[in-house]
Order: sequence, then structure tokens, then C-alpha cells
Amino acid sequence: TIMLRGVARVSARGITGVRYNSSTAANPTYDVVIVGGGSAGISLLNNWMKHSTASVDQSGDKFSFAIVEPSSKHYYQPLWTLVGGGVVSNAADSEGDTKDLIPKRAKWFQDKVVAIDPNKNEVNLEKGEKIGYKALVVAAGLQVNFDKIKGLPEALEDPNSPVCSNYSYKYCQKTATAVQNFTGGDAYFTFPTGPVKCAGAPQKIMYLAHDAWKKKNLSPNIYFNSAIGKMFAVDKYREALDKLCDEKGIVRNFGHNLVEVKADEKKAVFQLVPDIVGKDREGETVTVDFDFLHATPLMGPPDFLKETGLVDASGFVSVKKETLQHTEFPNVFSFGDCSNVPTSKTASAVAGQLGVVRYRAGKYLGSQESATPKTADFANFVEGDGPVYDGYSSCPLPVGQSKGIIAEFNFD
Repeated sequence: TIMLRGVARVSARGITGVRYNSSTAANPTYDVVIVGGGSAGISLLNNWMKHSTASVDQSGDKFSFAIVEPSSKHYYQPLWTLVGGGVVSNAADSEGDTKDLIPKRAKWFQDKVVAIDPNKNEVNLEKGEKIGYKALVVAAGLQVNFDKIKGLPEALEDPNSPVCSNYSYKYCQKTATAVQNFTGGDAYFTFPTGPVKCAGAPQKIMYLAHDAWKKKNLSPNIYFNSAIGKMFAVDKYREALDKLCDEKGIVRNFGHNLVEVKADEKKAVFQLVPDIVGKDREGETVTVDFDFLHATPLMGPPDFLKETGLVDASGFVSVKKETLQHTEFPNVFSFGDCSNVPTSKTASAVAGQLGVVRYRAGKYLGSQESATPKTADFANFVEGDGPVYDGYSSCPLPVGQSKGIIAEFNFD
């Protein structure tokens, strides 16, 4: 994760100006258009443009690059857990200016994507502009939907409510305050249904809070209410985390999906998941009283992807998991949280995927790198084809008392 942050903060220097591949400046066409300026998109852009053979075609001409990102600010999101846990004091340490992370030779469209037409090789922006592309990389991340849980947005906005969440720059500082102000009682930490960016984060804050409360000689009742059926997908890490929770006295309630927060009453409502708790309990809810609640919101792919023709039934960009190339459109690639690659949505996964996308998209464009590859630069390289992604992802889990677990895994 830290390595990826370093990549994202490299500001590539280059010759100003962009080579257009279109005769009309109104609707310019670029060799590469990247949708999304989060850690995935920004890291790819910098890595690709500073790579001497990947950023030029086989005649030595530089590729033209554009990136679409509406936000003027870029956030290093893994820091938010440490802010909430009191390890880092200021959320502002996670914030930087997007303009400082975009290489000078790249064109930045500070706008929202409203549509993508892969049949026309065209990206449509909210302000009305259209951008053409030869190769498209969709790195739009996950959309966080606090409003999908009734009462949660209002509870988070209430400064007097002990409801918090590390899944926003806006709210992670409130988590630190809520942890510090907690004097005992029942503390709940939740995990939702569906995809979750950095799926270890809902546990990380629990362990950090437990550590902080232990230092204050507090012995609260701590509950991990999860909509899924276990602490971790990989058995060896699940076993370690179950043991850890037993040692810390943390109660795990699986098949409990948070659906409503009643901040005024300090009550939380959980829908039981019949596949986990039993079909006989379908439709049941459980309401609990809380003195502290860290809520993990529902998440999903960005709404604008739905009508693009690029996504699968779940709304994620459909790619071949080893090449990250679209299953239908050969000049479209996707990686990071918005793709349907079956691995955890983490910064380390992005780091493992980045080189594959650069090479494969460059190969489509006829890059020098693809003509004379340095196979040693890639973790897995198939001769005569190119690098493949093996599903690598990792999750660092601080578990208190300056200790941690690094969970590493791949497709196998």
C-alpha cells in the first residue's frame, strides 16, 4: 500500500502539449484515455508516462494521454483507518491536490463521465464535451452509498451521535473522536453485503479501538456484526483472526446486515441473512442498543457504467481476469475496484495489476515495450503473449499492541 502511494505521488515531467489523433479540437482523440483519477488511475498514468518504452510507439512517437477525474483533491484512503484509530492525528495528511499528481504532458479533464460508447470509442462528459480514444482504461473505483442504509447519513452528520465511519474523508475524524469519547458499554462494528474496498478495514478499526480502550482500562462489549459468514475468505487468515477475536473477547455475529440506524434512540437494525443464519429465519430483523457504532456503508460500481455495454450483470466492468482486457472490446481495459476481477479490492491488487494493463494496452497500440519486452519486469510473463495477473492482493491488518497481520493471497 505504501509502495503504491509512492507511485501515485510521483509527478512525471515531460514535454508540454498533447498529440491529437483527430482533426477537430472540439472532440479530441487520444491514444490513451484513463477514466478515474484515484490511486489506480493516477498510478497507471504516472507509471506509463515515465516508462521510456511503454509510452512510445515502435517508431518512437510519444503516445498522447488524457485522464478524466472531477475532483480537485486526491485522497490516500488507507490513511483514514489510521486517522479513525488515533494513530494519525489529522485527516488532512491524506489529502493532496490532483493537479500535482498529473504529468504535465497529460491532458486532465476535470469533469464527470456520464456515458461511454465503446462502439464509437468515445467518452461523454457532464459539461458536454466528447473525448475519443484509441485505448480506454476504466479505473473508476467504487461508489460509496451511505444513503443505502436508512438513517446512517443523518447519524454521521450528527456531531453528538456515537455513529462513525472510516469510509469517508469527511467522517474519519469523527471516528477518532467517538473512540476517545467512548466510556464503555456496547460497541458495534459492521460489515455489509456486496463488494467492499479494502475489506479488512472494518476489522482494522475494531482492533485499533479495542487497543485504545484497553489503554484506558475499559472493558466494553465488542461485537462484529457481519452480513457475510466468516472473518476472512482465506482459511488460514480466518483461523488466525477468529483466535484473535477470542483472545480479545470480540463477539462475531455473522449473517447480520445493517439496514437502519436510529441515532436518537442509539439503536441499530440488522436484517438476518437466511443463507447464513438459516432459511427458517428469512425476513427476520434484530434490533440492538449501542453506545458506539462504526458502520461500513454499502458500495458498488459507479452509476455511469450501467449503460455503457462494458459491464457484467453485477455492474462491474467485464474483463479477462489474467489480462484485464475487456471480454468484448479489445481496446478497453479495466483494473482496480471497478473491474470484475475476482480478487480483493485493495491498493496492493492495483499494484499487481498496473503493469499488466500498461503492457497489454500498449501492445494494442503497438508500443516499443510490447515489441521488446523485459520479461523480468513482470511477476508472471507468458512468452509470446505478455504478462498475466495472478490475482495477487494483500491486506495489512493492525491488530493492536503494535502488532499486525499481513494477509497475502492470489486466485489460487
